[in-house]
Amino acid sequence: MIIGPRKWFSKNSHDSRSYTIHDYQFQWKYIGIFSAILAIAFAGATLPIIYIYGKNYAIFEKLAFDLYPGLVENLYQEKDWLWLLFGLSAISLIIFSLYFSFKFTKKILSPIHQVEDHLHQMMIGNWIQPIDFDESKEDFKSLKVSYDYFYRTLKANTEMELTLLKKIIVDPHNRDSFLAWKNLVETKAQRIGLNPDEIINGNMSIGQNPLDLNFKVKNRRVKAV
Repeated sequence: MIIGPRKWFSKNSHDSRSYTIHDYQFQWKYIGIFSAILAIAFAGATLPIIYIYGKNYAIFEKLAFDLYPGLVENLYQEKDWLWLLFGLSAISLIIFSLYFSFKFTKKILSPIHQVEDHLHQMMIGNWIQPIDFDESKEDFKSLKVSYDYFYRTLKANTEMELTLLKKIIVDPHNRDSFLAWKNLVETKAQRIGLNPDEIINGNMSIGQNPLDLNFKVKNRRVKAV
């Protein structure tokens, strides 16, 4: 998550999963909450049963000693099996809560990592690899729509800036001004995958980006607030 420094394991792909101590703190926090809720519910359901069983067991044990001594061994076996069942149920509940809460929190963090890693790529000038969200999943639909709108807006603004830069007349003999203008054009062109030389020489229209950005936002209205 975007809290504190993180170590980047890949500089070329925003699909890499690089977890930080903050991510694990987030996961274990909600794993602990979920496990505590299940533990309280389990205790609330089983403790009264154990209490009632203990009371009844003492009565039956006394009756068995007085009337049917042969049943005492069966009562002990029954008690052992019930405690074993109780222990296995508690262990199964712990495993269940840890596994599913970990999977759930990991699923929450996954799209956040995608966006965060992609923003890091954009900060270092790599704009040509948009995130390909799984459109078959409805999770985080608002985040996907907002990201698509944000990315398309940045690309459109960069194209507009390149168009305005092309209209600026720079004296080639003024070396400093020309190099500054050329460097600015190259930086913005490379962000969106265009050939800066063709733009500088006037051989490419800014709106004819040969890269397929593969946006899958069809028949969808995005309301900007």
